[in-house]
Amino acid sequence: RAAAIEKLIETELLYQEATRAGHEASKQAVDEQMNGLIAQFESEEGFEKALAELEIQRGELRRDLERGLSIQQFIEAEIGSTVEVTAQDARAYYDSHPELFTEPERVRARHILLEVPPEGGAAADQARRTLEELRGRVLAGEDFGALAEQYSQGPSASAGGDLGYFGRGEMVEPFDRAVFALGVGELSGIVTTEFGYHLIQLVDRTEAALVEFDRIVDQLTPYLKDQRIGEKVASLTRELREKAEISIAGSAD
Repeated sequence: RAAAIEKLIETELLYQEATRAGHEASKQAVDEQMNGLIAQFESEEGFEKALAELEIQRGELRRDLERGLSIQQFIEAEIGSTVEVTAQDARAYYDSHPELFTEPERVRARHILLEVPPEGGAAADQARRTLEELRGRVLAGEDFGALAEQYSQGPSASAGGDLGYFGRGEMVEPFDRAVFALGVGELSGIVTTEFGYHLIQLVDRTEAALVEFDRIVDQLTPYLKDQRIGEKVASLTRELREKAEISIAGSAD
């Protein structure tokens, strides 16, 4: 509740500052945003039902949209226009935060999955024997992908068991541990997970590496600009709060 009240206060302070500076959202802009919200529902009735469930009046929503657009217009015109981020600024940030621009180690693997009933038993024993046999056939020179297409019961079977590239922690723990212990081209033993029994082959591995600056400068520059704008808005809000007389209805303070 306290955080919500703080947000409402900040919004009101910024809206008052926006109107003082002559920034008010046009009716057309508010209409467009309102229509965009309505378009997310199957019908006007669905939109009205959602408002009722949230206990929000349509007029209140429109008012909030108008205020938000006015604040956005104010920030873009009065603050955003004063913030500039050069390629040199971006490069300096990149050089001082290498941990943010390092792509983690990733592997590409394929697998053959045989589903196992929860109770185990003879079906589980047969699945294990089948995978052991398939492992022997791959080691003898048969194509892993072809065997995966024929035998795997996983969704990747049609792609020869290919799971594409993924990083640590993206697969269930036993699978993750097994695949990252393999060398390229190696086969695992039988790996047991909640999905069943797996035979895994590591196809490729890419080591952790710093992303080249030229690849990210176009995304980094606007990110840094937004960050600086946010800092200026926060500073302005603090100044406005210090000058304002604030009373909260229903509060004993």
